[in-house]
Amino acid sequence: MIDKLLAVPLWKITTIVAGIACAVLIYLLAVSGIENRGLAAARTELASRINDPKTGYVVRLAQAQTNVETLKVALDTQRTSFQTESARQNEALRASEQRLAAAQAQTRTMETKLARFLATAPQGATLDERVRDIDQRILSELDQ
Repeated sequence: MIDKLLAVPLWKITTIVAGIACAVLIYLLAVSGIENRGLAAARTELASRINDPKTGYVVRLAQAQTNVETLKVALDTQRTSFQTESARQNEALRASEQRLAAAQAQTRTMETKLARFLATAPQGATLDERVRDIDQRILSELDQ
């Protein structure tokens, strides 16, 4: 058999090997072409997802950044408003506490006067004298 192979001219063997190599290369080229088309389609789809002017990721990111800035401004405005309202309410609370303290002091004064008034028995032998005494004490308390 080796004798037969040696008897075949070299150009025939080279042609057969070259034909097989060409067939393999044609197959690989076809597979690469198919893969290239798939990759090109995927690249086009991804580029569309990224750069679409209405729904692309670039537009979404820009909108998200705008929303964040809008939210920051709204929060700053709200915080300032709350601080202003808190200061106003604290001032109103202090004024109310002062009025309450004054009213409580006046109440204590009135309770003291009332306790003194009630502690003193009406003076007089008759009902008329006792009523006049009570009336006189009330008028003297009102003058003070």
